Amino acid sequence: MKRILLWSVAMLLAVACSDQSPLDEAYPSPNPPLNDLIQNRLPSRNNVGALISLQTPVKSQDRRGVCSIFSAIGILESWLKVRTGITHDLSENYLAYIVTTQITKRPFSGSTASDNFLGVRKQGVMAEEVWPYEGQDWLKPDLSALEIALRNATCFFIGLRQDLCLKTHRDPYQNPFLEQAKNFAKDFKTDQTVALRVSSLTEVHRRILSNEPVLLELDFFYGAWNHRKMAELGIGEPDPELWARGTVGIPNSQDIALSRQKQAGHSLIIVGFDDVQRVYYFKNSWGIESFGRKSDLLGPGTTPGYGSLPYEYAHQFGTFYRIRPSF
Repeated sequence: MKRILLWSVAMLLAVACSDQSPLDEAYPSPNPPLNDLIQNRLPSRNNVGALISLQTPVKSQDRRGVCSIFSAIGILESWLKVRTGITHDLSENYLAYIVTTQITKRPFSGSTASDNFLGVRKQGVMAEEVWPYEGQDWLKPDLSALEIALRNATCFFIGLRQDLCLKTHRDPYQNPFLEQAKNFAKDFKTDQTVALRVSSLTEVHRRILSNEPVLLELDFFYGAWNHRKMAELGIGEPDPELWARGTVGIPNSQDIALSRQKQAGHSLIIVGFDDVQRVYYFKNSWGIESFGRKSDLLGPGTTPGYGSLPYEYAHQFGTFYRIRPSF
């Protein structure tokens, strides 16, 4: 029965990180102009609670730069929840493995919505319990002795094979695990999964008003996010209260210039908007104990792990996607 329910996610559809870890590389796609922030006849705010109720619990990518993988899986889980009424937990590790080893073939970079959903089309998805997520970043030097021993025992190869293994925590040519994973996932793939760019504010709002979460990939600015690396980059001191509330600001010229010295990107699931505040509300992938731990989108402390982001930031420095279902 569970396999049948999981199969439906394929028939539906066919990128930073934590405050402790690196962010994804900056996204290469062009930024759409902020050219349609005009008054329209749509409601000024959606039912944020309704769309949040269709999301699965906030997860943590921990120390790995795989935020875009988490947002892609989050969208898939949300569609599955809509179709079945049941919350399912899909494997970020498996999708990261497929994208890294078969799509980008670059062990030291993040991924994009296009990469991720191409991976779903090619190899499907699988349950978290089949391939659990590991949050350690094996490419970093500050590992514990236990992490180093595990890394060395798993990725003792040389060259690209070792690089891919360090990124994905698996030998890219390993058997029988790899064959078992492919055999499981093939039941959950489809040729009709696609991520479609949405460049209009009005169209983004229409999607959200229909209780359809939208994916946002954007350039990351440390000052706007009150990230702990602000001081290191000379941007200023972070505001811990804004960080705890999940409140993101508008990057200024200094923030933009200095942040680009350590260029990064992030990926989010947009679950709401407010024309009065001129902000989007989003689900993050940094867990619920740090960023957004005091988030109050539905009342004081009700939405830990969620946050808000200004329209100007999102549309000037980001790209929106909707995921087209195959039904």
